[in-house]
Amino acid sequence: MYNYREPLFGDAPPPFPPPVNPWMRVLRNNSNIVFGALIMLLGLMAGTPVLLLLLGQLFPVLEGILYALPGFVISMGELVLSSLILILPCLLMVFFLRMPISAAFPLKAPRPRLLIPGIFCCLGISAVGVMLSGYLQALLAATVGVVPVMPDQPPPYGVGEAIFYFLQVAMIPAIFEEMIFRGAVLQSLRRFGDGFALVVSSILFACAHGNLVQAPNAVLAGMVLGYFALRSGSLLTPMMMHFVNNGIAALVNLGMLYLPAESYQLLNMIILPLYLGLGMVGALLMLVLNGGFVPLFYTQTGMRTSEKIGRFFTTPPAVLYLVLILYVTALNFVRI
Repeated sequence: MYNYREPLFGDAPPPFPPPVNPWMRVLRNNSNIVFGALIMLLGLMAGTPVLLLLLGQLFPVLEGILYALPGFVISMGELVLSSLILILPCLLMVFFLRMPISAAFPLKAPRPRLLIPGIFCCLGISAVGVMLSGYLQALLAATVGVVPVMPDQPPPYGVGEAIFYFLQVAMIPAIFEEMIFRGAVLQSLRRFGDGFALVVSSILFACAHGNLVQAPNAVLAGMVLGYFALRSGSLLTPMMMHFVNNGIAALVNLGMLYLPAESYQLLNMIILPLYLGLGMVGALLMLVLNGGFVPLFYTQTGMRTSEKIGRFFTTPPAVLYLVLILYVTALNFVRI
């Protein structure tokens, strides 16, 4: 603190500390908790397979029991394990942020006048994201001789495996990714402004994918999903949008295994223009049914948006998480 004395003749006024903006401390505390939970999520996703492998080597009996189980039991176990990996950091984030469950996960019944345009807009923006991803891959291939790739996922064989594949790709992300990014992250950041919350949650959603193939789509889809979460006041709306988007993608991927080659090629040819057309229909429905895309709520925090973003992304957990994500993303490149 400053030592105060009576000013002498000709002295300047004694120094005083500038007023402290309490929003800065709250924002950095929020950043510490959010990125701490995301680091935990990253650790669980990377460490759980390694832990299971070590347990199998240390206890061969467990490995034998695992191989003896029916395939559907193993698939069900993978679904449960994936759910636990996603939900545990999410609930800890909400707990340390001291958010009421109803505030973190608002579950009002979706309104069809918002849900249907939202689904169409999500499909349309996904098509834009796929095109941007293709341009990015072509640019990287032409300039530095590398292309980003997605982590390998073995194709499902048989009806049972196909069903579990669909649940893994469509249902699990639609529920638990929305709880994390449009739930805990987005809702906790709304006090700093809806626009700021929307942008940050979308960036983190893209980072969580860990590769540049999905990143452009994830950023754009995250913006649309987040907007409709804010506009509807319900997490169920983006959950359903996410489920439809991922569900169609899963069915298209399954079509590669079960459709004749000519039919699958035709499907691939029409899916992108169809998505773009549905996106335009969704935007038109928003204009007709809901008065268009209304501006988001703004909060006076005494900080510019750039300052808020800078302070949020420069805490120690934030820097550590971003470094880890850069490392994971770098692993998902191949030379051509």
